[in-house]
Amino acid sequence: MEGARALNGLGAALLAEPVKVIVAADDQVTSRRMVAALARAAVRAPVEVGGGAEAVAASLPVDGGHPGIVTLACDASNPERMAELRRLRKLRRELRIVAVSPALDATGVRRALEAGADGVVFESELEVTLAPSVLAVAAGQAAVPRRVRGGLQKLAFSHRERQALAHVAAGLTNKQIADALFLSESTVKSHLSSAFVKLGVHSRKEAAALVLDPDQGLGADLLAAGVPALAGVRTQAAP
Repeated sequence: MEGARALNGLGAALLAEPVKVIVAADDQVTSRRMVAALARAAVRAPVEVGGGAEAVAASLPVDGGHPGIVTLACDASNPERMAELRRLRKLRRELRIVAVSPALDATGVRRALEAGADGVVFESELEVTLAPSVLAVAAGQAAVPRRVRGGLQKLAFSHRERQALAHVAAGLTNKQIADALFLSESTVKSHLSSAFVKLGVHSRKEAAALVLDPDQGLGADLLAAGVPALAGVRTQAAP
């Protein structure tokens, strides 16, 4: 009971600030649960917004005040939803975003953080964890489930995985990569398959987009893999 009163006090303090809280979810049931969880903690009355990243970004203030907080229902195991999260982050870099996702392992939580989330909440626990996570990110903190924090270390690629990814970003086909690295095509496919799992992507195009995205910080690391031309690459990955 004391904890609930303390949380309500924090929520009331947040109410005093010009903070706009957005709830974005395709599923109406999840959206209502998110709104109710925030309302119980006396967090500023949230605004429900439908549509994609563009609609969410357009609903937020641009007057130099508090950038706003978005609670975004997005399955971190779904590359399309992660692409939506990245797009929202690119549109409004100053936003504070809490991703609400079905239960994940540490890899899934890390994937959401790398895509642009400031906090991650498991959907099954949102009634208890959403409001505290919103208040944490409003205060400039990151918020993740305690039980996965030990697995949030930076992605580690093997030397060959880094080389293969760099060549994919440069637009080379598997055969061209195999010729450049003196490997068989099947070996190249194996390295790329492993790297794609670590990145949480399903295609060469998605992998190349991440490598070439300066916000992800992957390009600088992959330059050390022996493909200097990657520094100026702006081409699409080979199909």
